[in-house]
Amino acid sequence: MPAIGPKQAGRQRWKVRSAAVIRQPRRSLGWRAALLALSSPNCPLRAWRDGSHARRISTVNAWTFILPAVAGAGVSAWGAFHPRSQLFGPTVHWADNACALTFDDGPNPQVTTRLLSLLEKHEVPATFFVLGKYVREYPSLASEIVARKHCIGNHTYAHPSLLLLSRQRIIDELNRCEDAVFQATAVRTACVRPPFGFRGPQFYPAARRAGFSKIVMWSVNGWDWNPQPACRVSRRLEKVQQGDIVLLHDGDHRASNADRRHMLEALEYWLPRWKNRGLQFVSFG
Repeated sequence: MPAIGPKQAGRQRWKVRSAAVIRQPRRSLGWRAALLALSSPNCPLRAWRDGSHARRISTVNAWTFILPAVAGAGVSAWGAFHPRSQLFGPTVHWADNACALTFDDGPNPQVTTRLLSLLEKHEVPATFFVLGKYVREYPSLASEIVARKHCIGNHTYAHPSLLLLSRQRIIDELNRCEDAVFQATAVRTACVRPPFGFRGPQFYPAARRAGFSKIVMWSVNGWDWNPQPACRVSRRLEKVQQGDIVLLHDGDHRASNADRRHMLEALEYWLPRWKNRGLQFVSFG
């Protein structure tokens, strides 16, 4: 390799220095241009950064409204559907020092008379929440309920869901049932139970306006409204104790002659056992 003389070495050092001098200003200009671009209000990167910040703020603001709305909906649903809720007005869901058997959606020509005989055999009073449309169809069954010293309650005329009905529509339903019961039995209903147990904020004022001060719910549900093996209903009734209000069905709002043998079999099994346990029974008369 040939030796580098003083002139060549000087040229090399000059090239390096000149290259550094030339490159350094270019790098500084590039960074300066980038900073100027980022500081511009029209810069896409700045717009994205500001947009993401705005999105985070809008998301936080949205949740401040969504969370209370969801919580409010949950509380309202509990108030409308839970049998022990007092949110939309006072209800009776406990029988104090006794047990109360209640039967919904009758009278039923296939079931009600057999049920009355079973209750009479074990000397157990009950409350029947009847539908006005079936009382119109079978007035003698309603009369038989009263003649055997049981209580009749109002379960509306046609069993609609009352959640979306106006106060006046609810009053009309209760009054139509009341008229049917009075024409069949010459007695007034003592209490009321909303269909499905559903009630909104308009139900309690409507019931009071129609003359009812006692809204009866339940603490034990037999879930017997569809045909099923009697053993399933029987298992649900195992937990009945003093103070419970038991919900059962002698009828069906969809058909006047519904099959309720599973309910009768379960009740025939439990009535003597409840009596042996010392349970006392009452009606809401």
